[in-house]
Amino acid sequence: MRALLILIALPSLAVAQTVDLTNWKLQLPVDTERRGNPDEVHQPELATFSDPNYFFFDDAAGGYIFRAHAGGVTTENSRYPRSELREMAEGGTEKASWGTDDGGTHTMTAVLAVNRLPPKKPHLVCAQIHNGSYILMIRLEAEKLFIARQDKADIVLDADYELGREFETTLMAGDGRIRVLHNGKERLAWNTKRKSCYFKTGCYLQSNPDRGDQPDAMGEVLLKSLKLSHER
Repeated sequence: MRALLILIALPSLAVAQTVDLTNWKLQLPVDTERRGNPDEVHQPELATFSDPNYFFFDDAAGGYIFRAHAGGVTTENSRYPRSELREMAEGGTEKASWGTDDGGTHTMTAVLAVNRLPPKKPHLVCAQIHNGSYILMIRLEAEKLFIARQDKADIVLDADYELGREFETTLMAGDGRIRVLHNGKERLAWNTKRKSCYFKTGCYLQSNPDRGDQPDAMGEVLLKSLKLSHER
């Protein structure tokens, strides 16, 4: 019986092929005896890790669920909690670091759906390019799904987003340019030279109790597919 339960808990082969967690680590909105503050889960543990509250495989939805609550533990430089993957390298043993003009083309493609938002400040980030501070975000504020950049105008991807609606986002960097594709259509081509970059995806809540939400108010994101490539 124990072996049967283990088999049920593991993702199917089809999902394992579309969500490869090899070069990622997971950040969680809690602080326990696990290393990291907030907690982090690294490879090889991440390959089979599950947390029923914040990160787990949902067989019915066909992907991984990320959750973060408004009262969760935050990283040192943020006021907001997250259940989020951070790109790694070398099988998850080293932090990824690349440049937008380093001679390569760096791409993340994810199929995502935002399922839940906190009621008072219904804001959430589900994908990023980062280098210590954010360079670009895919962000949802109520029904507005958009590209956010520092000191740049928002680029609206979906002005009437419905919770649970799946979409594909591609973030691509190379030749001194960042491109964003939404459901296969290019929505941004931005000339910018940045170093020490990496991708992030998951549920990065943009609320906390100071913003009026109860500590247990949740954000939730479904990740159905995730692909990374670094071509030279």
